[in-house]
Amino acid sequence: MALQAGLNSQLAKGGAGTSSGLALPPEFGAAFPEANDTHWNVGLSLTFPIFQGSGKRAERGVASETLARLRTERELTRNLVEQRIRTVVELAGGSYASIEQANQAADAAERTRELVTDAYGRGAVSILDLLDAQNAALITREVASNAVYDFLIDLMQAQRAIGQFDFFRTPEDLADFEQRMDDYFRTAGFVVD
Repeated sequence: MALQAGLNSQLAKGGAGTSSGLALPPEFGAAFPEANDTHWNVGLSLTFPIFQGSGKRAERGVASETLARLRTERELTRNLVEQRIRTVVELAGGSYASIEQANQAADAAERTRELVTDAYGRGAVSILDLLDAQNAALITREVASNAVYDFLIDLMQAQRAIGQFDFFRTPEDLADFEQRMDDYFRTAGFVVD
């Protein structure tokens, strides 16, 4: 519902060009009275939206579906973050274990190189066997060195995924974090040694 009103009034009129210009003969004066200098109007408007009821229902349905979609997207994002954290933690654990494996392989290759060098000195093996043993020892030492760097990269990715870096923490914070992580894995059903 709307109510509008207006009032126009001519307060003064004068100067060149203000005459009406066209003058009627006096016999027609009674038929056409002079214009009043004050004009007013009043308007009332009433609207009744018959068809907006279903539009409101449709807007509410769209809003409800948008909310459901956003909740699903939030849950998906939460699951993806959790999956990322679990993946990088598992990768870091695997690369940490590979350090020991690579060191054992490097030690074995070094012992083999020593044995082949001794055998070569006695003339029991050829120069190709000695070169192969030296090459294997060199490669396994490089693999052992790379295993440490691979672990550090995986560790940084894990810390990035959880949004916290250990080198910014105090020893008390680290102990608290490790306890919370152990508790989480126990409640999630993982075996923690």
